[in-house]
Amino acid sequence: RPDSMLEGVPILTEEQVWADKTLDAVFVEVTNCDLIPVAERVLAHGLPMHLDKPGGESYARYAKLRTEAKARGLHVQMGYMFRANPAINWLTTAIHNGVFGEIYGIEADMDHGYGDDGYRRYLGSFQGGILYNLGCHLVDFFVSMLGEPSSARPPVLRDAPGSAPGSRDNCLGILEWDAGAIGIVRSCDRNKVYFPARRLRINGTNGSAELCPIERFDGQPLLVELKLRNPAGGLPAGRQTLNLGAQGTSGTVRCSAPTWSTWCCTADPPGAVSRLHHGGQLRHREHPAHQGHAGADHLLHRLGDRQQPLHRPAPPVRPHRARRREGTRRPLRT
Repeated sequence: RPDSMLEGVPILTEEQVWADKTLDAVFVEVTNCDLIPVAERVLAHGLPMHLDKPGGESYARYAKLRTEAKARGLHVQMGYMFRANPAINWLTTAIHNGVFGEIYGIEADMDHGYGDDGYRRYLGSFQGGILYNLGCHLVDFFVSMLGEPSSARPPVLRDAPGSAPGSRDNCLGILEWDAGAIGIVRSCDRNKVYFPARRLRINGTNGSAELCPIERFDGQPLLVELKLRNPAGGLPAGRQTLNLGAQGTSGTVRCSAPTWSTWCCTADPPGAVSRLHHGGQLRHREHPAHQGHAGADHLLHRLGDRQQPLHRPAPPVRPHRARRREGTRRPLRT
């Protein structure tokens, strides 16, 4: 497909790729129904890979891929779109350090409005519908924040108003943790507001936090609305807004009190939660869920695993160029 981002970049066949002995790794960024078949071919040729999410609809097949890669000493890095998101990383570390007390609820949505009838037929071909397509990215940081849930209830798979039967484009999943927390993952492709609508809310016994939008690529800062019952992590009780800066930058805390310190959020290498510096109040921790996100992928299969593959229509070409101009297309993962 013509795209200005690809100007001057050679387009190769798979045979040409396998014949190139200078490759260090392969990025597997294809349609969701082709991810695991392509990853298996990459593995067969002895190459490490970056594998986009989700990890296929058969957990057994995905687990076999990971097991064989490990046995051969080949790295498989799962895609994680919030790896360098300062707000998500700040919230993850704050939860680990008890800023919000005991977490009893976490909910997030990943809506969009760029789908057409062809795209909805594509969504409906998956057992988990849009929850499988997009919910995986939310489950990722749920696991990073709270660990692997103890159970996943059967998802609610509905057709949004105006969608054809079987579209499965308005879906909800419920996760539970032994400590009592409940997680809600939701996604719908009928939200024409799209970009600003993606939202995360965290509730704990000492307060709550809300992030909306969850991500943005227009250079504007990510803002976390915070309410604390008691002071924690160097922050006062009450309402305040944390300006964590644009993705990949540092930001400052802004609230009603007269004097506030600076929170510096630095994007750590993949596998680490971002460091936060505030007089040693918050400690850096590395969470195992960032190391491949295997636990999150396992949960997605529990939310809906299909044993027999279905014939899937090819996903429609989406207006990437227009979305890039509007600042609503996420960049390629690095």
